[in-house]
Amino acid sequence: MNIQQLHISKIIVQKGEKIPADGKKEEKQLFYAASGRGFYQQENRIRSFTAGDTVVAETVTEVMSDVREGLVYYQIGWCGEVPLRAVHSAAPSIVVPLLEEWLSRHQTKNSVESLLTGYALFFRFLAAVSVETAPCTMEESAVLINDHLAEPISVSELAARVNMTPPAFTRAFRKKFGCSPTQFMQSERMRRAKECLVQQHPVTLKEVGMKIGIEDEFYFSRLFKKIEGIAPTVFLKKTKPRVAVVSGLLLQDHLLSLGVQPIAAPCYPSMFPNTKGIPSYLRKELEGTRLLNAEKSMQVEEIFRLKPDLILKTACPSDAEQPFWHHHSPVEFLPVHQEWDEYLESIASRIGKEKQAEQVKAEVHQLEEAAKKKLRISGE
Repeated sequence: MNIQQLHISKIIVQKGEKIPADGKKEEKQLFYAASGRGFYQQENRIRSFTAGDTVVAETVTEVMSDVREGLVYYQIGWCGEVPLRAVHSAAPSIVVPLLEEWLSRHQTKNSVESLLTGYALFFRFLAAVSVETAPCTMEESAVLINDHLAEPISVSELAARVNMTPPAFTRAFRKKFGCSPTQFMQSERMRRAKECLVQQHPVTLKEVGMKIGIEDEFYFSRLFKKIEGIAPTVFLKKTKPRVAVVSGLLLQDHLLSLGVQPIAAPCYPSMFPNTKGIPSYLRKELEGTRLLNAEKSMQVEEIFRLKPDLILKTACPSDAEQPFWHHHSPVEFLPVHQEWDEYLESIASRIGKEKQAEQVKAEVHQLEEAAKKKLRISGE
């Protein structure tokens, strides 16, 4: 076994960022994802890359992070042959300490001891990723499906990982989640597709399809329409203009009533812990929208990375960045109002939806009158 020019580096990819894979043609390479979620392009296919994944990376041309979170991975390269038949996922809690120690030794390069320790840690890493581990619960199977939407896993493979037959696995999965594994995968695919359509700008249908394992953009469009009831191009129109809500108020209700889905909106995880920080009636309506934790200081960079046409701003419970917003466009500050319809009018005037606002107010007035009439009748 003759290994030369062994090296390691740690690479951080910000949310939504795309970087070229940096490697020499004569090298062998492995990538190991330490944290986060992303994708890599290999031989004209986009594959998922999540924490714990190990990738044989000689033919990888590009690495990109998910729009929701960044990605941290290690790149390991060497010249020579290593008896490695296959690589598998391995827990970051086991692998990352090895790679961090190796990285610190590699950066010094000032002694034979550091060099030999680096080789020893390299082989310990190879030993860790050569052992196949399998999820043993339905929850882990669901996570596995969600983490590999770009390269869907078959029901047979999922069943084998939990030592069950495919029919038994499907029954157990349906009992746990109320749907079959295939239905769950399709639902998660559409949810991820909506996130890409809303949060990435500009983006093509082909790019979105490849993120969820569908290379044919026409098939993706048909599947989206079959499941969601509208074509992806029609869905995209709901996000025009691209409005981000940075507020302590749930003003997404007002935008949705005007026919506009915000690309980012506030949420309160401690108030609505079971529905991702928003009321349950908004969960479906806001699929694809980046939810901003209003209980913490909102990250300015995260919002501007979405490339909004307009940012609607009011005070937040924790707003350490308040002075920043006064010096940046396209930020529109909304005055404090006492009534919901005043906020509706204020928002509508900024996005050219005044007529729709009048219709909404008229419909709400009719509902109020109908409710009052019922109360009067029941009280008689």
